[in-house]
Amino acid sequence: LRCSIWDPEARTRDVHEQVIGLRQVRLIRTRETTHFFLNKLPLYVRGTTYMGDLYLSRLTPARIEADLDKVVECGFNLIRLHVHVAPREVYEACDRRGILIWQDFELNWYHDPSPEFEERAVAVQRAMVEQLDGHPSILAWCCHNEPTALPVLERNLTEHPTRQLYRELTALDPTRPVFLCSGKQEADWLHSGDTHTYVGGAHGGHYMDVYGTRRRLVTEFGCEAPLNVETMDETGDGESSPLSTRLNHLRDRIPGIQAYQAALLKYQIEWYRITRFEPCGGYIQFMFCDAYPQVGCGVLDAARRPKAAYEAVRAASQPVHVLMEADSDGPVALWAVNDQRRPL
Repeated sequence: LRCSIWDPEARTRDVHEQVIGLRQVRLIRTRETTHFFLNKLPLYVRGTTYMGDLYLSRLTPARIEADLDKVVECGFNLIRLHVHVAPREVYEACDRRGILIWQDFELNWYHDPSPEFEERAVAVQRAMVEQLDGHPSILAWCCHNEPTALPVLERNLTEHPTRQLYRELTALDPTRPVFLCSGKQEADWLHSGDTHTYVGGAHGGHYMDVYGTRRRLVTEFGCEAPLNVETMDETGDGESSPLSTRLNHLRDRIPGIQAYQAALLKYQIEWYRITRFEPCGGYIQFMFCDAYPQVGCGVLDAARRPKAAYEAVRAASQPVHVLMEADSDGPVALWAVNDQRRPL
């Protein structure tokens, strides 16, 4: 959109240009399923969580474009911006590329339940919407991440500030679905209904234990794996750096741990695709890249070197994918899944 102002002599006095996009988003949210429609067509979310750096000021446009190249290569159609507002170049690039965004507000876990904090939070959330509302890539808003991660945190939902944030946000933007919170409120399908499940990872068990489960929308899953040895050794003073010293006991085990992360993500992505719309409306893997050198959930380490899981999610998340359903006893069935607009 290009707007110009001319004076009586037809001289241009001011010009403003803005990228816009026209699209319609609808969310079907019931006891049975949670899935999106985009322009009246069902949208199966194949997503990943993105926080490009611990210090967002280091995210240059070139780094952002390189990261999004890899997002597209992996077959993802959505990124979740986890409890932060990203640099504007992220939104502009997603607008151009047609990558959708699940936009979290900045509240994570426990916060002051006082009315004074709520007033501040509402004002910051309003500023976020005013800043980002014009980006067609934003598919949905979320007010709070895991406000009931611990039982003592229930008052974040029942008192302040989350309920008021939800009321304010649904009034501010009636064109996009709003989630009261992400995770820990699967039973509240009317306001949230999504699932965070780390089966085979932080929640224990084996990754195949996800078999047979029925989730409406999975917005976090995965497990940690160490960074690559090359990244570990080049961080600080090589093998004598504090990071290498602390993680040296893992050095020989890194390939095996990375292989487990790869197997977990591939198996669980494929299970969610087998249950596509019956009831699963999609998945958002946690997360795409580690924000700093660490043992983390990223499929890329902080230096953007792929872990073994990168190829696993790339293979499992393509729009067209052939996979084998298997339980702990062995193969069950072959599936072909097709998320394209046309039949094959």
